[in-house]
Amino acid sequence: MPVKRVETCGEVAKLLHFLTTKEAVYITGATFDINGGLLMS
Repeated sequence: MPVKRVETCGEVAKLLHFLTTKEAVYITGATFDINGGLLMS
């Protein structure tokens, strides 16, 4: 769902922090588009 705004540095930092946790152990070779859904519309 597009949010129609640019993400903040804090939101990007939360993603990066999550990717360093044990919960993200099975996420490999993924690409995360950080664009607020602008490419979807």
